[in-house]
Amino acid sequence: MKLDDGYGGVRMEWTDRDFLIHAADLVLAGNAVLPERGDVIRETQGGKTFVYEVMAPGKEPAWRWSDVFRKVLRVHAKQVGVE
Repeated sequence: MKLDDGYGGVRMEWTDRDFLIHAADLVLAGNAVLPERGDVIRETQGGKTFVYEVMAPGKEPAWRWSDVFRKVLRVHAKQVGVE
């Protein structure tokens, strides 16, 4: 995304991100789950919480296996806010 830097220049900011997540860590109420478009990932760094929405460009799937053993997911997301 291009943003005006306030000084007549342009600053580039990337808001797309892939998360690598162990499938075994995706458990809700005791059930294994897979990510879906629209799910939210929150990441805290310092005093800020970055909010990402699971989505992928075009008609690509929102996630794919990242390894041949199907233990790690590559989840596509886009930053949608900061809390």
